[in-house]
Amino acid sequence: MRNPTENVKTSGFKIETFTADGYAIDVLAPAPPVFVNFYCTFPCMTCNETVSTECFTCYPDATPFIYIYKSKCLDICPAGMWQSAAIVEEVEVSTAITSSGAAAVLYNPNKGAQWESRTEPATCRPCKAPCATCGTSATDCLTCVPKHIRYPVDNTCYPEIHWYFPFLAAAAFFSVITLLIGCCART
Repeated sequence: MRNPTENVKTSGFKIETFTADGYAIDVLAPAPPVFVNFYCTFPCMTCNETVSTECFTCYPDATPFIYIYKSKCLDICPAGMWQSAAIVEEVEVSTAITSSGAAAVLYNPNKGAQWESRTEPATCRPCKAPCATCGTSATDCLTCVPKHIRYPVDNTCYPEIHWYFPFLAAAAFFSVITLLIGCCART
């Protein structure tokens, strides 16, 4: 079986489950409703409606390709990037920005407003200079760019400092003293 070549979406629908004797177990009627999209190229869960390989989100549980980077689903982030986990946040519907993640409208009894649960997908984010590669955040340096050294206590990179001045100054001082002693010894 093959997916259609054109962008085909089913109508919205809800899912209801019942016991064998007819008692309702669960009703899934999210807003927006559930639909099936035969257009996105796997592992894209959601994609650009005109380019099926340009991913907005990835299937997080069905595949290791969960990180979004340059509109592709990756299993690991490239060098110089770190793996940011998916972030779920609640925002007021009136101020909500359409996101690429799943959304459900909620009511907050304390604030009395409509709220939307928005999921920012797991992404590859750049390391902050001078980190060349980083671990769990942009500043958790595993390696440093050239002319920097890694301080392992807090995983930060610092510029290499070469202290030539004290050595050069000491050498110049002792050279002058030697010359003076040599001159004074002749007289």
